[in-house]
Amino acid sequence: MMLPTLYPLLLSFGFIARYHNLDLRLHKARGAVGWLSRTHPRTMEKVSQLRLAQDDTAKDAILILDPSTEWREVLNAIKLKGMAAIAGICNPLEGRDDIAQFMPNEATLREAGFDFVLFNASPTPGGSPSIFNGFDVYSATQRIKLLEKENYIRVCSVIPLSETAVGYCDVVASLLGISSHNPINTVLARSDKAIMKECIADAGLRVAKFARIKRTCDVPNVVSNLSLQFPIVIKTPQGFSTIDAYICDSENDAMSKVDIILNGKVAPDRRIPTLALIEEYIGGEEFEVNMMSTPVRIECTDVWLYRKTIGEGVVRYISADMMDPGEKKLEMIVAYATQVAAAVEIVYGAAYLKLKATYCEEKQQYIDPCMIEFGARISGGRKTTLTRAVVKGWQPFEALIDAHCGHKITFPQSFSPGDQHACQLFLPHQISGKVTEFKETLSTYHSHVLLAKVGDVVERTTDIASFGGFVWLAGPKQAVNNDAQTVWESFSLQIEPFEKEFNMGRITGVPNLESLWIGNLFSLSQIDSILENPKNAGSGSVVEITILTLLSSSRLKNFARDCVDKQKEKLESKGITIHHIVVDLKDNCDPNFVSGPLPLAVDKIDDAMCLSSSISGVHKYCLIHCAKGESRSVAVAAAWLMLRRGLTLQDALAKVKRARPNANPNLGFVAALHAIEASNNDIDQAAKRLCT
Repeated sequence: MMLPTLYPLLLSFGFIARYHNLDLRLHKARGAVGWLSRTHPRTMEKVSQLRLAQDDTAKDAILILDPSTEWREVLNAIKLKGMAAIAGICNPLEGRDDIAQFMPNEATLREAGFDFVLFNASPTPGGSPSIFNGFDVYSATQRIKLLEKENYIRVCSVIPLSETAVGYCDVVASLLGISSHNPINTVLARSDKAIMKECIADAGLRVAKFARIKRTCDVPNVVSNLSLQFPIVIKTPQGFSTIDAYICDSENDAMSKVDIILNGKVAPDRRIPTLALIEEYIGGEEFEVNMMSTPVRIECTDVWLYRKTIGEGVVRYISADMMDPGEKKLEMIVAYATQVAAAVEIVYGAAYLKLKATYCEEKQQYIDPCMIEFGARISGGRKTTLTRAVVKGWQPFEALIDAHCGHKITFPQSFSPGDQHACQLFLPHQISGKVTEFKETLSTYHSHVLLAKVGDVVERTTDIASFGGFVWLAGPKQAVNNDAQTVWESFSLQIEPFEKEFNMGRITGVPNLESLWIGNLFSLSQIDSILENPKNAGSGSVVEITILTLLSSSRLKNFARDCVDKQKEKLESKGITIHHIVVDLKDNCDPNFVSGPLPLAVDKIDDAMCLSSSISGVHKYCLIHCAKGESRSVAVAAAWLMLRRGLTLQDALAKVKRARPNANPNLGFVAALHAIEASNNDIDQAAKRLCT
């Protein structure tokens, strides 16, 4: 008889917590709903049944917030249970095309089988607007309640399928009167990376040293106060795990990354960050642990070991291999992961944890686990689908729905893959190119997706959203390993240069300057295009071409050297001499640009241009290039025109932009050019001005 009065009381907890800054002193109980869920699961199940009994004739429905990760599989599970499916978009993603490519639009969702797709007037990629733009949770819930009434349905649970949705789903569920949601008072601990770490540390678990930072100039003090050693990590406070997260090898690099985050760039969750996080870099091998939680237990369902490379401030994954969560060597990792999930109060549904750990030969175990990222949802990369493929009796998507509805879950006796294996392969693109067609004749082939089509212009891979594609394999371990090798051999990137006029251009409109060119990395395959008459260049005249490469990446420098070497073989047979000079220059806001790389680059251009053809009979050309021909090469060329030809900054940039219409030097370079002009083209004075 207590249940009719208990249910409104529980709802009031959610209401008061929502409208009184999540206070209500629920911290002692770790959330009234969460506490009751774990201590009296049968009572909570009856509470849930009481709400559902309010109208036995209404059709049960599931609300999916941000249908992105594994959304088709979740939708299929909803349909198998005979329930209605509602899609709501929390994350419009305007300005983040890198992430938007993973989000379906309204037409795709409806075609796939969603019964209702909730939007308003704010556009999302593909033409869909979002009901949750800015997320007015009160108005959004009103819309959902109206939908229930008009269509005779009853929302039984709210399931998040993106990081952004994690911050909203429990609040929406509470306002809808659903009892089976994670505690409201720890919502921020499941969505804000800093609060999450504080919550986990309060539970006595290891986390990386970190600090919030509001100004770029605070980086040196924070590094000193935390006693951090480089490399360190700079990341956004909320959003996707590997996007907008940088590994920085120096103080200047860290400052430039903080500047990127704080100066107006839209974060992965579409918020404008007001602070960045600076973190200790944790060494060791990287794992991902996936879990499913009920009020009774938190179960580890699968563990993955990542292979990756780290360079130039980014992590590039190679593969993720499934491991047996029951192995003794993973014992500490699994225990740590479930403790983290309990600390942030995952009571209902899925969660994943990325962590680092080191292997101890003496103990034959991975030890000292430390959290890298955590998500209160199913993980990406189709790992849930692959686990279903190799673990007998496990239906993770049906279990996800049951968990969020507060129903009992049937777990398999073991999550060991046995003699089966699963693997995710990451297919990076380095600069620009096309991929070969994947043949589905691999014996362990499961699925694949190619994000880059033949003919697409792509950026080199820097994070999870910029890979060329992914391949998933599942089957006997040796067969998976063999097929993985086949995939690597069958995947190719063919560099396809842009049109010549897009790759480079000649700077014109400056008296007695006809041989200075500016371009990008692809211009190295077209060096002969800068010659007025390349076929006859070697007949009775001396031709010298100086190539000034402005790069910081060792890989790109090697690529540039290879391109130049190939051109040398072709052009030197015609009597054309090639000089290749490489200046180490990062595309960041380094204040030392004026006092370091710039004078060196200017001197090299001077050497290349020192003799005119009318006096010496020597035809000299100079090509200045960087990776894209947008920032570094533009800044150096403009500076040379100012310093050596006396042009104003405005005129210099105009001349360069005529040669390179996509010229767009970064703010640090622009500030340096302004300092040069304000110092009457005195580099030393400009350097002092920038340091004050």
